[in-house]
Amino acid sequence: MQISVHTVGGDPVVAFEAEPSWTLEHMLAYFPALGTPQGSRVRVLHGSVEVTSGKTLESVGVIDKATLTLVIEPPKWCVLTASDDNTARIWNATSGLCLHTLAVDSSRVSSVAFAPH
Repeated sequence: MQISVHTVGGDPVVAFEAEPSWTLEHMLAYFPALGTPQGSRVRVLHGSVEVTSGKTLESVGVIDKATLTLVIEPPKWCVLTASDDNTARIWNATSGLCLHTLAVDSSRVSSVAFAPH
């Protein structure tokens, strides 16, 4: 069966031929390098049902030409902050150290969120 995987925002990630007996591990082999931080959790959903290693595509109701949703949860130790000084920062919540500062040219940063891209 033909499967498409998209981000929560609807952007296509990958499409491939799958067997009804496949689990999450089978599908992960077809995903491109996602560039996710170590410790991130990759989840694949069919509607509100998660495809896990214990569930097959067939058992969660996936049919030919289905579109699944890719969700990447950031590591539990990682925190994002936004600031009026035109920056967003990634912090290690365990140590309190700033891991990376992202600067923008135009205006203040009022919100931030993790995304798979």
